[in-house]
Amino acid sequence: MDVLISILSTIAVSIVTALFAVYLAMRRFRADKWWERKHQSYTRLLQVIHRLVRYAETHLDDLLGEREMTQEDRRQLEEEWKILHREYCEARDLADFDLSTEALKSLEDYEAAKKAARNDEDIDEWIKGDLKASKQCLIDIKKAARRDLRVG
Repeated sequence: MDVLISILSTIAVSIVTALFAVYLAMRRFRADKWWERKHQSYTRLLQVIHRLVRYAETHLDDLLGEREMTQEDRRQLEEEWKILHREYCEARDLADFDLSTEALKSLEDYEAAKKAARNDEDIDEWIKGDLKASKQCLIDIKKAARRDLRVG
């Protein structure tokens, strides 16, 4: 009888231990997958904002005469902006689900700064304001990502 109780208690402890190990493994798996999803969202958003910075720099260089652009170059630049705008809107919509409140606040500030710059009647100032807003957003989102993802 003592042998049977010993065997049953060993089996019970083994089952509880195995279930707890599975629970911890699944918890870790979900946490890792969530981290990967957040990382992907931050990366995508940072890539789009980086390209928006390059767009604004190119546009400003053209306006200030620091870069000679043909009509075809300008047309391609505007086409690129349309693509970037769509990509930003898509990344922004998905960000509501994946990113930290700090990152979302940075995006709100960015959009407000871009809107304020767009209201400027001088195209040079508009683009300068857009560039400044984009660069600041890039800095802020990087900071938020590092905190949220607990890296760097």
